[in-house]
Amino acid sequence: MENMFEKIKRKKKRLIAQQNFAVNSECDRDPRTTSENRIVSDQNGARGKVFVYGNYPAQHNACEAIAVHNAKVLLGIPSTLSETIARFQSLRAMIFLGFFGSNVYKIGRVLKSYGIGYKRFFRKKHLKEPGLYIISYWNKKPLKYGLHTVALTYDGNEYCSYNRYGNSAVNHADPALFAKRFIVGYRLCVDSKEAPEEEKS
Repeated sequence: MENMFEKIKRKKKRLIAQQNFAVNSECDRDPRTTSENRIVSDQNGARGKVFVYGNYPAQHNACEAIAVHNAKVLLGIPSTLSETIARFQSLRAMIFLGFFGSNVYKIGRVLKSYGIGYKRFFRKKHLKEPGLYIISYWNKKPLKYGLHTVALTYDGNEYCSYNRYGNSAVNHADPALFAKRFIVGYRLCVDSKEAPEEEKS
């Protein structure tokens, strides 16, 4: 039976999610900051300062939600950052009211809710196949800067990483160079019938 503390905690999370959605929806209605069907690569810029995730501005913690939003846009799925953030919260992917961002191992749960199939893997070698990916990796000083998550594409010749630096520029570096402390990756497909699975090696 759920105790009183758990009930209060759950109620607080719902309230914060509702407040976040109200603020973020307003940002999406503003033509200067809207994310509707647009790639978001400015987590350290205008959008990162006005969108919120949990108790913090998106600049601090929303890279996973941004990566999923960008992937949806790249797949042609209608998307806003406000709705994507709300989905992360409703599926309990947010950690400690956003202080630690999102649980990268629950990204698959969010993708599945949108009907996006995926294959999860834990080694960079699986990025050599052309496709659309979401990857998470530790930054150079993980104790200070934590981890980062980006959406990226590979056409067999060139990589395009979105929101790698949070400054609106698309980055073309090989992820083997910047994602040296690799955590987890997801190779995406539109066909939701493809059962999620994990690569064994």
